[in-house]
Amino acid sequence: MADPENFVGALARAFPMLSTEVFAIRSPEVRVLGGPWTANTFHDGSTVRGNDTLRLVGDLLKDPRFWCELESDGLEVHVSEDAVYLGTSPNRASVMTAQADLDVAVVPDSPYSQDDVDAVRYRPATADFWGDLDALLQSRGSLLLVSQWAGGLGGEQWYLLQSSTDVLAARAGVVPRSIIAAFEPERYIRIDDSSPVEVEGFVGSEAVYGNLRWLTPDSGSRLDASVVNDELDLREKCKIPKVGAVLFCWPETDMSGCITAACPDVDGVVRTLFRFE
Repeated sequence: MADPENFVGALARAFPMLSTEVFAIRSPEVRVLGGPWTANTFHDGSTVRGNDTLRLVGDLLKDPRFWCELESDGLEVHVSEDAVYLGTSPNRASVMTAQADLDVAVVPDSPYSQDDVDAVRYRPATADFWGDLDALLQSRGSLLLVSQWAGGLGGEQWYLLQSSTDVLAARAGVVPRSIIAAFEPERYIRIDDSSPVEVEGFVGSEAVYGNLRWLTPDSGSRLDASVVNDELDLREKCKIPKVGAVLFCWPETDMSGCITAACPDVDGVVRTLFRFE
């Protein structure tokens, strides 16, 4: 593909609706920790318009660390490494194609469309869900909670729940349209209370290090997350553990936890499409 900025400029001239319509961000993915993609700006359902839309399309072409779909009332935008897919009605598509001075081809579908069709439908995170979560916490003593506002590592927000107050704090910090999942104590180990042998036994002899999260206290019940790259990295982390550090292992099969929900919109409808991965 040509220079992304030149390409986006040509795209905007050919399809002016890209800079005039309001687009909602859908199915965001943040594939790394850190970076400029904040939950408040890039969560599912947040909107962009005008030059911000064009800038975001350019960023998606240049930087594979973040991805999302864009959706307006009459147009969908899916960006791959070497193409931009615009989805609209057949009549509108024929007009758009005729006006374009780019390399444009009519295709039956975007390669990303099936992802939304196969997306899991979640229970809404209403007061009933939070009540059930609190009841589970009382029976188990502690739970690890992840609120995932985007697919991928950078979309995870972690909490160690040890009281009803922690549940209230986590609920208050949840980003719109997040998926929420709780994990029982069998899925994590507290480094302060564990010997090296116990940590080794928890990880196992055939560890998938990409599934491990090293979680350290931030504020209140909130935890900061980092990856565990390999066995050596884990040993180095365990040598000088931060007080309250927790090691979590994503399950190989059921990654959704023992109780799961998604934050509904104000009308009570769950519109979240992405899933744990």
